[in-house]
Amino acid sequence: MNKLAPIVIFVFKRPRHTQSLLNSLAQCDEAKFSEVVIYSDGPKNPEDVEETGAIDQVREICIKEDRFKSVKLIKQEKNHGLANSIISGVSNVIEEYGKVIVLEDDLIVSPFFLDYMNSALIKYEFDENVGQIGACNFFACGDKYPNAFFIPIPDCLGWATWEKNWKSFIKDSQVIFDALDKDPELASRFNGYGSYDFISLLKSNVQRKVDSWAILWHATCILNNWLTLYPNPSITNHIE
Repeated sequence: MNKLAPIVIFVFKRPRHTQSLLNSLAQCDEAKFSEVVIYSDGPKNPEDVEETGAIDQVREICIKEDRFKSVKLIKQEKNHGLANSIISGVSNVIEEYGKVIVLEDDLIVSPFFLDYMNSALIKYEFDENVGQIGACNFFACGDKYPNAFFIPIPDCLGWATWEKNWKSFIKDSQVIFDALDKDPELASRFNGYGSYDFISLLKSNVQRKVDSWAILWHATCILNNWLTLYPNPSITNHIE
């Protein structure tokens, strides 16, 4: 699997964000050799003219995009929601290619993003301790930190992984919650040893107050004792 990984992008109704992401991604030297698959979610309310208009604008931007090796736009007629879109989209693409780079439309990337992600995917492909490649480092930047480092907390703001890992994805929040409830040490690791209350987010997922794919992937990585590689400095940035 030495060829460049496909890039999967999830968009909804933010044309300015979508254009900014594509513009930044196109600045990477590897862009013209990379295949891009874009999942465009359908409207929550088909009668909402403003929402459907924004979705049409996003799709028009994607249709016109020609700075990559290929661009495939998948238009969802109905609204699948972010969690379902990402889980099914990543599953479909990774099954075909064996690896994937994942982005959402509220990010911009560094010109070195694709070089870093693809190089790391190749280097750590057979390392059973590595669950994913992260990109957004907002917590350990600067000269006193190494250029890249591993921590046991996954990233969802621009990330990559392999099919062998994604096959272990745990979709059932209740199963995860029960496992943590039985193992205090595991629960502590799940919460980043007190760095964030991830368990509360998981509980909200169980209660269906939120629908987060990221907390399920976080749990998958923790339960498998996987590490995530992070760059210094960050190579993605969240945009409002």
